Amino acid sequence: MKLRNQKMKVQNWKKQEVESIKKLIEEYPVIGIVDGTNLPSMQLQKIRFKLKPDVLIKMTKSRLLKLALEQLKDKKKGIENLENYIRYNIPILIFTREGAFKLSKNLLKNRSSAAAKPGQKAPNDIIISAGPTEFTPGPVIGELGQIGLKTAVEGGKIVIKEDKLVVKEGDLINDKVASVLSKLGIQPMKIGINLVVAYDNGDIYGKDILNVDEEKYINDIKLAASQAFNLAFSIKYPTKENIKLLIIKAVLEGKSIESKVNIGEIIKEKKNEVPETKVKKIEEPIKEVKPEEKPIIEQKEIKKEPIVEKPEVKETKEESKKEIKEEKIEVKEEQKIEKEEKKESNIPDKFDEYSKKAQEILTELQDQKIKKGKY
Repeated sequence: MKLRNQKMKVQNWKKQEVESIKKLIEEYPVIGIVDGTNLPSMQLQKIRFKLKPDVLIKMTKSRLLKLALEQLKDKKKGIENLENYIRYNIPILIFTREGAFKLSKNLLKNRSSAAAKPGQKAPNDIIISAGPTEFTPGPVIGELGQIGLKTAVEGGKIVIKEDKLVVKEGDLINDKVASVLSKLGIQPMKIGINLVVAYDNGDIYGKDILNVDEEKYINDIKLAASQAFNLAFSIKYPTKENIKLLIIKAVLEGKSIESKVNIGEIIKEKKNEVPETKVKKIEEPIKEVKPEEKPIIEQKEIKKEPIVEKPEVKETKEESKKEIKEEKIEVKEEQKIEKEEKKESNIPDKFDEYSKKAQEILTELQDQKIKKGKY
């Protein structure tokens, strides 16, 4: 009878435990499973106290948790997938109404460093950096050399010459490495709640996704942004961010080309070439008009013939002086006429008018000479 009563009590306890787990799973939208390996009970209690009231932590048996998940697979979408992550006899469950990523961030903040123990798995690559130590020369040099560290003695102290990777992530830490790490004051282990998986409203997130290094994530975004900017700038693709730099670069390149080619002199040469072409165009009609001037000169010579053929007349000295002056005046007037004719040779409409006037002036002068000769 006693055995039956004990069995009945055990079964009732298990039923109650399964029901309580089911209620918590139905109540909270986010459920996480934690790896409690190497987690001291005192540390767990401290973390539980810090996370209250936003986070509820519950420890149970893996078999009872599986029963609760099977019974809720039709009521809560995708909850049965958590069974694939139950790898411990006494899993630790976390229930919260916050998001899965916020939960993971809070758990990481509440972790504390601890010295490594022999047989523990390295949470990440353990590297001993180069630099001075507090040890004086002695047996410690041998211990450091056994794990592959290169050392030297400087100023009476042992100095590690090069960085050394002593344990890779996931490898077991042996006695020698654990001893050296503790002597050097290196605490590679992190004591805290390690979130293995989280269920968030039907989605399952593993620790690789949840344990995001914010600094690295932000640096990756900055790197991507800078690379995109450099690419756009190098291919001269204008954007709001790089348009000013592209203009500045174009101005600087233009100035460098100008200093090498001396554009100023080229522009001056081109400016000087322009009037030369104009002069050539103006000179061309002058050359064409010259042959037309020949008949005008012949007319002048024809009209001068009677002056040569006029009868000889005795002239006094005073009259000869007057004639010389008049001839000089005539020459000057003829030169003026020729200049005016050349200036206005570009205007074909007025050419005939000026030539007529010149002929009239010549005839008048000739008439005056004839009259004076008669007297």
